[in-house]
Amino acid sequence: MRGVGDGNHIRLELIRGEGASPLRVVSDGGNTSRLLLAHVASSAGSIQEVVVKVGRDLPRLPLEGGEITQAQASARHQREAAALDALAGRPGVVQRLPVPTTDLLGDGGMAVLCSERWITFAPLCPTCGAELVPCVDEVLLDRLSLASPATSRHVFLYCPPCSQTGTAPLYTRSLPKGVKGGGAAVVDFGGWRDGLGAAVASLPAGAAPCVGCDEATACFPAAGEGEAATRLQPIAFAPVAALPLEPLHLRFDEQMALLGGDGWDSLIARSLAGEGKAARRGLVEGAAANLRRGPQYLFEGEADGLFQLEVLYLKATAFLQLFDGVAALHERLRAPHLRLDPSHVMARLASPGGPAPARWTTAVRVIAPGGAEPMVAGGLPAGLFLPPAEVREAYSAPPLVAPSGRGERAEVELTAAAKGRFQAVVRGGPMQAVANDGLTLQVAGEVALFGRIERADGGALQVSGTLTAEQEAAVAGRVGEPLAESACLHHPTLHVPCDLFSLGRLWLHGLLVNDEQEVAAVVAGCDQVAARAAVAAGDGEGSGERFGDALVREIDGRPDLFSPLAPLYRGADRAANAAGTPELLWEELLLFGFRLLVWRPGFGFCAHRGDYDPGFPRGPIDRAIAVLTGLAARIHGHLLGSDPFHREVQEALDTVFSLREKTDGGEGG
Repeated sequence: MRGVGDGNHIRLELIRGEGASPLRVVSDGGNTSRLLLAHVASSAGSIQEVVVKVGRDLPRLPLEGGEITQAQASARHQREAAALDALAGRPGVVQRLPVPTTDLLGDGGMAVLCSERWITFAPLCPTCGAELVPCVDEVLLDRLSLASPATSRHVFLYCPPCSQTGTAPLYTRSLPKGVKGGGAAVVDFGGWRDGLGAAVASLPAGAAPCVGCDEATACFPAAGEGEAATRLQPIAFAPVAALPLEPLHLRFDEQMALLGGDGWDSLIARSLAGEGKAARRGLVEGAAANLRRGPQYLFEGEADGLFQLEVLYLKATAFLQLFDGVAALHERLRAPHLRLDPSHVMARLASPGGPAPARWTTAVRVIAPGGAEPMVAGGLPAGLFLPPAEVREAYSAPPLVAPSGRGERAEVELTAAAKGRFQAVVRGGPMQAVANDGLTLQVAGEVALFGRIERADGGALQVSGTLTAEQEAAVAGRVGEPLAESACLHHPTLHVPCDLFSLGRLWLHGLLVNDEQEVAAVVAGCDQVAARAAVAAGDGEGSGERFGDALVREIDGRPDLFSPLAPLYRGADRAANAAGTPELLWEELLLFGFRLLVWRPGFGFCAHRGDYDPGFPRGPIDRAIAVLTGLAARIHGHLLGSDPFHREVQEALDTVFSLREKTDGGEGG
């Protein structure tokens, strides 16, 4: 197979795992995919580790109930693949590698692994040896009381030639609830494996790897269970897709602890021990091998406040990388992320070069772009998204944790309806509606109009949207006529402000979470001081400034939670170091996080849940980046700007990082 770029022949290979699993699973937490560790071997003999995101042949059941169909899982993959292509080369976003995956899954996207010979092959018909294919015969599926492919989380494979005899079974990874297997109806993977063993002696040569294999007798003995039960494992017993990605090492919370002074051994023992973490632990230990040996910081061990400033600077620059990634996502995809939590923000460890200390060389990446699921009800304007099926409440904006949106009665007045567009005023409608929300309006009998709120003020919602020719003809005579008791369905916008909220949570996590201050305590404390400040500030003109002043007073009243030494992860470092950050700068660093969190006019980067421009969605985060860039520059000035020797150190670091950007895509800190 030809590679991309250098023309080398490449081979994508899975890496043997430890324990019961034959595969090295980096992450098994996704409902629709898992991450496997692999390597690319070129004809020149070089080896490159990659992580392959492989779809699940049977999506997991979400914790909150319901199920994810294969069609939905496929749509998720397609969105992510398109997002990765759109974000190729952009900093702060995980990169898709130009590696073909047909060696792993074949042309049909299916593979069974023989862990004895360490080869993969496509699922085949035990009767004739032909490759199995997904069954899309609705009549056959209905006759067996099986759901259609569009509505099922199961995929049923069959052999078209053998099905003409009327006795060939359907095969699936595991039997759907209520379906009995066996016989000539529906067979699970274990039944398929047994059928392969029963037929292996009669299959033609080359039909399957088992035919003529010296281990066939051990795998499929004449009596009793053979080795095939453990040796033959499905990687994908249904067509799935695979995305080869750059390996990433640390989750956000792990990176923040590491930048804050946590030791390599304690980090690995705390976060990467236990079942199911061996593959990622191996990745981290391999990358950390060189990083352990050299200097970790510039000013570690100095008690004059420089070490605390260095930690703050490293965290601020890491967040600038994160913000760049989210801004690129907003710009290129015109979509939010909606799941910015520690498991969706990761860091890559890079080897230090020249004088660069180890902790200066991590690079932040946003992962799983394209995960926000569009609301696709007919006629709704683009840019509306469904709340994620699973969210981490500590990092998610309130509308994601407790989605709103319901039907109400309202007075609708069409003010214009011509040339494929309409405008309307809605009074007495959804009280929580804001600009950029969607509305479905039931007017003129059964005519449903779909629009977006342009303004929400004075109890009236200004709505506009598109009209089909049929809709335009149906409402043409109702323009200017108030239509009381019209049905109105509210579709809240979940977009850029929700992502900024999550970034605020992550920022305050980075500043305040340490070995004595857990996430829950930080979240509760920040929410408490914000709530008290809101009560003190009230509403109306000037409330944004009053809120900021009240928030500072509340923060000053909690020195235990908001200590300027909190960014240092270890208690021993906090006890041994002074705070080098000036009081005013520390106050502004904290307020920056609250400006991301709090949607309030005159204070927050967003005034409300819908406060963004659909034509320029990265606007709010650009404003945040400008503020954070200034804060990082001020930290840098206190850290390195006053001493000539320190300036020489910075010049050397700048040279190292500039060279790294030219050679490996800018993975320096």
